[in-house]
Amino acid sequence: ANAILFDAVALTALIGRVAVDGEQGDPLPVKVLVGQDNLAANGHHIPALRGALFSGVAHGDWTLGCVSVRLDNISFLFGDGTIRHVSEEGLAWLSDPLGMPCLPGQRITTAARGAARELLLGVADGYASAVARGETADIVSTNGSVLSALSGDAQRYAVAGALQGALSRLRQFVDQRYSGGLDAIYVPPGTEVAVHLSSRVDLDYEPVGRRLEYSRSLGNGASALD
Repeated sequence: ANAILFDAVALTALIGRVAVDGEQGDPLPVKVLVGQDNLAANGHHIPALRGALFSGVAHGDWTLGCVSVRLDNISFLFGDGTIRHVSEEGLAWLSDPLGMPCLPGQRITTAARGAARELLLGVADGYASAVARGETADIVSTNGSVLSALSGDAQRYAVAGALQGALSRLRQFVDQRYSGGLDAIYVPPGTEVAVHLSSRVDLDYEPVGRRLEYSRSLGNGASALD
C-alpha cells in the first residue's frame, strides 16, 4: 500500500466524461502499462516478471480541465507466459509524473454544435411563422374576441404552414437523436503517468495458473501441448 510506480504509460486515451444537466454518463475504460523495471522497490529486480497491465475508469472535471482515473484491475505477466490477475475496487489511481492527481487535458464539448443547430431551426421556424402571419388579418368580433382570417395569398399561407409542420417534426427528431450532449476531458494515449497503489497487492506466482502458452519442450527444439 502507498507504493508509487513511476514511468507508466497510458495505452488508451484517458477520456473523462463530465456530468451534463446533473447526468453522469457511463465512465469510459482506460488501460495503463507498467514495465518490468518499475515493479520493484529500492532497486530490486524481479527476473521472472515482464510487466503489468492496469485497467479502470476515468472521470472528468470541467472546471479544472483534467481527468481523474481509478484503477480496479491488474494483470501481471511472467516470462514463461503465466498470468496473475488481481481485481479490487479502488486498487490504485493515477497522477502525472509530478504528482498531480488529476491529469490535465483538452476540453471537448458538443454544446456549440447543439446551440448552432437550435439557432438555425429557430430562425427557420420564425421565418415560416412570419410568412403565415403576413397572409392573415385579425378581425375583432362584436363580442370582443379576436379572429384570424386569411387575407392574402392562400398558396403562400399553405406553404408556410407546411414548412412550420415540417420544422416541428424535424426539431422533434433532432431532439431525440442528439439529446445526449457530451462534455469530456481528453488526455492522449502514450501519456506518461504514475500509478499510486491504495492497497497491498499480492504478487503470487501460480505454476498451474492461466498462461499464454501451454507447450512443453520435448528436446531437439520440438514441443507439444500439455
